[in-house]
Amino acid sequence: MWVYHGANPFFGRNQRTLLREVGFVRIEASASFDCYTTPDDTQRLGNYLADLLMQPGIADLVIEQGWTTRSELERMSSAWQNWGEHADAFLARARCEAVGWKE
Repeated sequence: MWVYHGANPFFGRNQRTLLREVGFVRIEASASFDCYTTPDDTQRLGNYLADLLMQPGIADLVIEQGWTTRSELERMSSAWQNWGEHADAFLARARCEAVGWKE
């Protein structure tokens, strides 16, 4: 969906290059992480993602584009909810960051 709407899910790998190309001379890159480690965190995230998949703006588009079927989308939604309720659930997501300075 990101690509369909013009976004680049791999943008982070290009941040330093893009900053340099527009004239930044000092560039610092780093990363941070979102971590979902507690049962409350994972259950909340699982429920959020389960609901997100079934939102009309998402569900209708992915079905219309032929990327999945409604029944498969419902299975994915249920899987996220089940994952969030599992005692061993854990998720970490990296975020790439870059800051640049011009002289």
